Amino acid sequence: MSNKIPRDQSQTLEINNDEIESMMKQYADERTVENLNRLVGMFHKGRVIVPANMGPKKQPAPYFITNQEGKIFLPVFTSKKQLTSKIATPYLLNIPYIAANTMALQDGMNCEGIVVNPFTNNLIFRKDLLVKIDEVEKKRKATGGTDPVAGKKVQMTEQEYMAYELRQFGGIFLPKILFEKGKEFVDELCDRKEACVDELFEASYQQKRLYPYLEEEFAVMPMDMSEEQLIVRIDMPTRDAGIGSCDRVYIVWDKVAEKGRYFTIERAAKGYIFGEVTSELHHLNYGDAPVEGVEIQRILKLMENEKLQTS
Repeated sequence: MSNKIPRDQSQTLEINNDEIESMMKQYADERTVENLNRLVGMFHKGRVIVPANMGPKKQPAPYFITNQEGKIFLPVFTSKKQLTSKIATPYLLNIPYIAANTMALQDGMNCEGIVVNPFTNNLIFRKDLLVKIDEVEKKRKATGGTDPVAGKKVQMTEQEYMAYELRQFGGIFLPKILFEKGKEFVDELCDRKEACVDELFEASYQQKRLYPYLEEEFAVMPMDMSEEQLIVRIDMPTRDAGIGSCDRVYIVWDKVAEKGRYFTIERAAKGYIFGEVTSELHHLNYGDAPVEGVEIQRILKLMENEKLQTS
């Protein structure tokens, strides 16, 4: 058997994306618009591994995964080691990232975006970003096929980035702190209220000059429901908000068990949805949100029904 590396890059799964993986770690630590643009630029020029099924004409067809909300994403992997036994498809394609981008945007697929290394990094490029990447690629081809320069061609505006940060903060960053720090975080939140949330959100920007909010744009209301239960309502800034942004979140804290739950009221294409972020940072969708005045009653009813089902 020959050990020669195939001349055609598409014939091997031994791709090297060390720079991209390093940039992904840097972006996870410093989620700035500059780092995101640099990362997207690297992907634009790179290659990825994409699982595929057998198509109707015995040709590879895109393999999609579905999250707990029922939304469809195209998974891509930056290296062979990122693949796991959870992916069992007849084909593994080594293709340019831009080809995967095109796959995800095919008509009729109802794909919400691309998820990179879903079992480790779980980095999501949503459809609006894929469309921008596709537009840049079409312009590149129309002007002679010059390779894109990392961080220069695919750019998010500051407004787009702020909307992205609002989604990340309400849907990932804040619940992660709750489940990691527990009572320590809840006590600080109840004690320092708006100042606590404002400082956490500003810290997530890393570069202070990009942070656009004031402490007065948040509202934190702790409510002792009983000797055993505390609920903290957090109102988020609404300017720059878009689909997926949380207008409000509710932390339900069990004082006896010292465990918390994290519920969301977030913007959808039409209206709002009522959701929950679990300790594994999975997002659950409970359908249309109730009117603002009865949100807490909906949360308590949900928890009561769960208790009855398990008793």
